Amino acid sequence: MAFFPTNPQIFPDIPRSLNFIIAPILTSIGQVFWPGSTIDQTILSDSKSMYALVFFLSIVGLVTASVMHIRKHRMTQKTLYWIQVIIRYYLAYQLMHYGFNKVFKWQFFLPEPNIVYSQIGWVSRELLYWSAIGSSYWFTVIAGGLEVLAGACLLFRKSLRIGLVLSLILLSNVVLINFTFNISVKLFSLFLLSNVVVLLSRHWSAIIGFIQNKPVQLNQFSPTFKSTKQLVYSITKSITILLILIDSIWVYGKSGNWNDDEQPRPHLHGAYSVSGQMATEWKEVYCHRKSYFIVKTTKGNTLSYRMAIDTANHVIQLRGTDEDIELEYVILENANVSMHFIHDEFLITLTPLPYETLPLFEKQFDWWID
Repeated sequence: MAFFPTNPQIFPDIPRSLNFIIAPILTSIGQVFWPGSTIDQTILSDSKSMYALVFFLSIVGLVTASVMHIRKHRMTQKTLYWIQVIIRYYLAYQLMHYGFNKVFKWQFFLPEPNIVYSQIGWVSRELLYWSAIGSSYWFTVIAGGLEVLAGACLLFRKSLRIGLVLSLILLSNVVLINFTFNISVKLFSLFLLSNVVVLLSRHWSAIIGFIQNKPVQLNQFSPTFKSTKQLVYSITKSITILLILIDSIWVYGKSGNWNDDEQPRPHLHGAYSVSGQMATEWKEVYCHRKSYFIVKTTKGNTLSYRMAIDTANHVIQLRGTDEDIELEYVILENANVSMHFIHDEFLITLTPLPYETLPLFEKQFDWWID
């Protein structure tokens, strides 16, 4: 948990702080498993560095467990209980982070113009899944809401089993999707699911008893405090839960973006057909919200440029892998965009193509088909 990547807003970024310790070790492991190639020391999901990290931590865990076994050391019920509490709160933190990310439509955002106008056969399974889910507002919100609910249930002992069962269902589905759609969060989602299974293992008999309507006698440790320590415990727990909640929604309050579907898109955002002096062989142009200028050529190739727009001087600067382009643009009365290549003297016209009025974005719901 300490080394796996997170994206905290108010909590300290522990993985990044510990990276200077772990990075040299990962480099050495990488040289053994992938000789002749260097691995990125930044730990990203499903990267070689993360595989090296999992291998290293597994060895550390096996050595630690072996030493404890040889010395016949057994954790007390109290120690085991508090370890489980840490795992519970960690899972709650992750579920609430990912849940709110869906609720506010940040994770699964509306498909961008270049994806909407791509032939389905040329879209990867990962992007295809992302686009399909992003086109459905309520599916995304409900799915995220269930993750937030599961995380909240894990924070309290009375709702713990409900939270664990719900987390098992949700994370099993996430793992299945990540593997079958080749989404690059496989290792991390497996790690979260394994933690749920570990916690569930101590409640399995009670869950089976509940399903079979049979009483089950459980002897599990539960902390008890004197009145003064109970107050300290209650205050500490309340503050911790409040901090988890604040960290989970901080970025949305800071940006003021509580529904990404309704956020204003950047200047010139959309899809355009190209006409005019076609020396560049441009067929269609897509202005991406992440400041990308994407071109589809008449030969079916795709070119991608980083885009910077100077709205005061009506100048667009494009930075590509092989070339840089500078354009002057004018928005005409009919909503077309006239573009002039400053250095090549070419003039083209961009005609807007329908985007959010396409059937994909229609809010349709039918009870019957006839």
